[in-house]
Amino acid sequence: MKKLLSLFLLFTIMSFLQAQFNQEIKQDFKPEISQFSRSAEVSAFSKYVDIPATTHTGVMNISIPIYSFDFDGQQFPISLEYNTSGIKLDEIASRVGLGWVLNIGGISLSKQVIGSPDRPQSQKEDMSSGFDFNGYGTVGSDTEKALYAIGDFLGEYPNDFLPDIYNYSLLKNTGQFIFDIKKKEALKIPSSNVKIKKIKTPHGFFDVVMNDDKGNEYYFSLIQSRYNVNTCTNHVNILNNYPSEEYIIKYIKSSNNIKIEFEYLELANPLKYATSIEIKEFLSAENNSLRIPLLNYQCTNYMVVGGGVVQQDKILSKVKFNNSELEIVYGVDTRKDVVNDKYIKSLIIRSNGKQIKKFELDLAGTEGYFVSEDDYNPKIDYMKGANYRLKLNGIEEVMSGEKYLFEYYEGNLPPRLTHKKDFWGVYNGRFGIFPKVYFDDLKTGRSQLYNSNADLSSDLTFGKIGNLKKVTYPTGGSQELFYENDDFFVPSGFSDFYNSLGLLIEDGVGKTGSIRVAKVILNDSNNNGVEKRFTYINPNTGKTSGINYGTFNLTSIKTDVILNTRDYAAVTNKRYNYLTNNAGWQLATVNGKAIGYSHVQEYVSNFLDSTENHKIEYEYFHDEEPSQYDWTSYNPNSLVNMSYPLFEPERGLLKTKRYYNQRNDIIKEEFYEYNFDPFFNNESSIINNKNMVYNGIELTRKNVQCAVSCFHEFDWISFPIKTFWIQNIKTTIKDYLQNGQVVTTLENNYSPTYKHLYPTNTITTNSKGETLMTEYQYPPDLATGGNTVWDKMVERNMIGMPVRTKTSNDGTVLSEQRTVYNNFGELILPQFVYAKKGEMGQTEAVADRKITYNSYDAQGNLTQYTMENGIPVSIIWGYNGQYPIAKIEGKAYSSISSHAEVLIAASNSISGLNVNSFNALRSSFPDALITGYIYQPLVGVTMIVQPNGQVEKYAYDAAGRLKEIRNHDNEILKTFEYNYAQP
Repeated sequence: MKKLLSLFLLFTIMSFLQAQFNQEIKQDFKPEISQFSRSAEVSAFSKYVDIPATTHTGVMNISIPIYSFDFDGQQFPISLEYNTSGIKLDEIASRVGLGWVLNIGGISLSKQVIGSPDRPQSQKEDMSSGFDFNGYGTVGSDTEKALYAIGDFLGEYPNDFLPDIYNYSLLKNTGQFIFDIKKKEALKIPSSNVKIKKIKTPHGFFDVVMNDDKGNEYYFSLIQSRYNVNTCTNHVNILNNYPSEEYIIKYIKSSNNIKIEFEYLELANPLKYATSIEIKEFLSAENNSLRIPLLNYQCTNYMVVGGGVVQQDKILSKVKFNNSELEIVYGVDTRKDVVNDKYIKSLIIRSNGKQIKKFELDLAGTEGYFVSEDDYNPKIDYMKGANYRLKLNGIEEVMSGEKYLFEYYEGNLPPRLTHKKDFWGVYNGRFGIFPKVYFDDLKTGRSQLYNSNADLSSDLTFGKIGNLKKVTYPTGGSQELFYENDDFFVPSGFSDFYNSLGLLIEDGVGKTGSIRVAKVILNDSNNNGVEKRFTYINPNTGKTSGINYGTFNLTSIKTDVILNTRDYAAVTNKRYNYLTNNAGWQLATVNGKAIGYSHVQEYVSNFLDSTENHKIEYEYFHDEEPSQYDWTSYNPNSLVNMSYPLFEPERGLLKTKRYYNQRNDIIKEEFYEYNFDPFFNNESSIINNKNMVYNGIELTRKNVQCAVSCFHEFDWISFPIKTFWIQNIKTTIKDYLQNGQVVTTLENNYSPTYKHLYPTNTITTNSKGETLMTEYQYPPDLATGGNTVWDKMVERNMIGMPVRTKTSNDGTVLSEQRTVYNNFGELILPQFVYAKKGEMGQTEAVADRKITYNSYDAQGNLTQYTMENGIPVSIIWGYNGQYPIAKIEGKAYSSISSHAEVLIAASNSISGLNVNSFNALRSSFPDALITGYIYQPLVGVTMIVQPNGQVEKYAYDAAGRLKEIRNHDNEILKTFEYNYAQP
């Protein structure tokens, strides 16, 4: 009993002393990007969006079409997509397999936390100019703002100066935005015509509604179904178990109220899986009396999905459109790589309840995983499954029997989170955590070698394992991919900088673990091939044209500080340095690809016909080498280094494109010129500086001295976050012919009023020396700020179509056309089209009216129009408004409305339409020209009944492709065959 009492007293005393020590000696919490990882689905799609497939990035997208349907005049594609930017060792497969993503119209919205999560309740501070964070922290002072930024006040969320970044992808638009620090409105990067607004939720967060320039509305719902846990968070912090913010698309609605709706299932069981492992190793510390707290050598970040305080996770189950649907069917068993998670087994397209297509995905099961051969038997639940990766072997359209087969580079991938990767997180075949690097010993002041045996350099032999190698298409054709490591040019004087990071530079060139496409071989079913080979050489230097955009992601040495808050100044802070593996940045794609190329050469060789051989040269605009900027220069001895993703607007824009024939003679050149207008930085609520949307600041506290009150000192880096309106101001095309050059220029001029982002006129100068001008006006140009139809179109963001065009030649107006819109019930649609040779007056004349759009149905389908000859043309829409089923020339819609009701009902019925369905209409209106149309919904027209009663029949194969056309006598008029086309 005495022993137990003594132990209890000893434990109590030690606990008291430790608590006292923790109150007096502290270390500021610094959140890492790895602590706010995103779901596998979001991460997979973000790679597809953040890293565009161009020769600038050396990346290709492989697309497997599933289905495409008409969405109010626009195609809405559904496909499986593979991005060849490379597989990271710690990467988690999506529900369709490693490297693949199910692309539903390209629609997504995601949020990347930078620093601490931005909360709707917190208003970021405006530190645009003239600030000084050093001080006593009095109310309203810059010092108090800095203390809030680092989360110094117990019970307060950190309110940092690093805005979280939102990435979006719509049908025709992609981009980023941050939220304004005061107005809480979206600041788009780059500037665009997309309209973004927030809808507050009952929990104080918000959904996001976006409108593209056609007026299509995209509603994204917030879902908080997961949170991240760090195993080493052993001190009180309000960000522990902070629920992540992810967005799912709820519906898309066109300006004509046509809707695509998305339905979701809830995952029955919660998930728990590791996302990254942070490694830190102590190096040195300053020589004073403060103790360095024990560094946690290894910390695991893992994600908890569903259960507890968060929502159940939601997975997409149906996409509903045009009385049709895409159903996503999940496997009855759960995944091996993410325990309790689901995988997609099949995709089914239905129309009116009838199955049109069904795709079966070959994954999971026995052969549907990349399985590590390493011994792996984890005891911790969130580490289970890391030796598996979901693998897509193929996909088959069941009704047609068409199959796509996929092959991958073979080899053994070790389990996720294994320490066998290079700087970039790519498998390199060697165990290693930290490189052999020199560091400054803070105790002695001398440079010391961290003598590691680890090798973090890249190795393509291992780095390409698990990457897509070959696609075999249903026709028997194939596409084979060959990769090589990305590389980048190191400017003179920077080799020592990279060598200090442990990255070997040879002859001014560094190599990365990320990959680029080196060659593609395309074969048809007869093995007739085309080879595309890519080189990435700057012709001015003869070396690689690669630019390293990801320098700060390699910073393996970091410096931190222990603060003394006790009431004497004899001992102040104590700096120490350590090594880190930067786990989070190895997986994040918010900064795009680490390497971009300013010059690329594409060589195309036709194996059968050498006269088809040619070459294309690309030249791109690019950022400067990031380490040349003051705010991105890495200093391992600094307490703060730049980590916020910044890039200049010109990165990846095409500058020139040159074409050469098989003899290497130049045959065509294209030149592109741009202007980067910073005007829309004015949308920011920052008062003192109009050259940025926000003044980002990375800071840390470096010292604190306390007596009656505490004086705080900080280190910080201030940098501008900007947006630009990117204007293509001039395109010059030179065609080289036998008789000389033909030069055509196209100049775009933009509105000085900034009402929209479209050209107000284009000027084309042709080879004859003629100057052709086309002038444009859009709804914002005609809006008055009142209640006109143009104002309503602007309100709904229906601004992307020119409503007035005027063409002229050398100053003489040739023609003008105007489209007048009006209200048709709740819809805004065209009413008149005016056209005239020469110039129109201020107002439109009736004599210039060419078309009158008389009426529309509730879905915005045109039901009657009248040409200038006064003859009305009526259109009947059937199949739930999807297709025109009859065109009646010579009769107004009001006179045939009863017949229209009968035909519409027949088209929607189970029996459907037939050739005799139009007889009553013909009998009632013998003087009208009547054409009938019969369809197989989601496939195409199957019969056209001409005004004379003759029919044309259209037949389709099992894949839904047009196979033949027959006439009234069942004679074949035309047949169609399909072979794999070389992309």
